[in-house]
Amino acid sequence: MAEKEENRRVKYTKRVIKEALIELMANRQVGEISVKKLCEKADVNRSTFYAHYGNPMDVMWELEEEVFTDLQQSVANHGQCQDKRATLESIMQAVLEYVQERRQTFLVLFAQDNLGDFQDQLFVLTQGQKTHPKNMTQEQRDYQRRYVFYGNVAVIKRWLEKEDRESVKEMAKLIAKWMLG
Repeated sequence: MAEKEENRRVKYTKRVIKEALIELMANRQVGEISVKKLCEKADVNRSTFYAHYGNPMDVMWELEEEVFTDLQQSVANHGQCQDKRATLESIMQAVLEYVQERRQTFLVLFAQDNLGDFQDQLFVLTQGQKTHPKNMTQEQRDYQRRYVFYGNVAVIKRWLEKEDRESVKEMAKLIAKWMLG
């Protein structure tokens, strides 16, 4: 029982630290955030912080890792069907639902100067999705995958920034249409 309670407390502590980091990152880069400021925002002692993390960047890396794991699970939970468009729409809908639920997290991650690392890791995550014609060279396929991926990231970022957003289903259909031509 004590171990379960401790795990709940640890999860809670890590969650409030991550939430505080996201709030602080809305106005500044992660490298500009001190442990002191983060602990004040999260309402935790610095010793508690250091029991779990070394610095605010460690918190961000853990946050990114959670995002990647959750996205992988979302994609894995959608089996392939004969209709490529239906499969892609289903996957995109699951991804967009997750992104919308964690809107502030994604807005902050997309806005950071180190965005390239986050996007590059997301790009690697999507490599299993084949949407290119068979008659392309490997180099052309790579260009097309990057074009489609980074274009989709820009579209999703813009969608998240809007107050009056299209529905998840509308966006999933639109992105699938663009990806499959």
